[in-house]
Amino acid sequence: MGEEAYYNFFLELISRAKPKVVAAWLIFPAFFLSLLGFTILCFYPDPEADYGYWFGFGIIMFAIIYIVYSSLAFFRLRKLVKNGLHNVK
Repeated sequence: MGEEAYYNFFLELISRAKPKVVAAWLIFPAFFLSLLGFTILCFYPDPEADYGYWFGFGIIMFAIIYIVYSSLAFFRLRKLVKNGLHNVK
């Protein structure tokens, strides 16, 4: 399978995917990442004395950014497929 065939296969899967199911699969990893971040914040609660606070805060921010940008990427590709801007064979 070449790059073009893989890309067309990927776009075909995106066009058939249900948005609610995709949203759930995008939220699951971010939920567990944020859970890890909150756990770290529980062990290191003071930002001035504990360096671990900033690790936990960074992990939580990454989870939020992951949800936003992965959702944007999915819906952008879905819009391209629905508008017929890419060929799906």
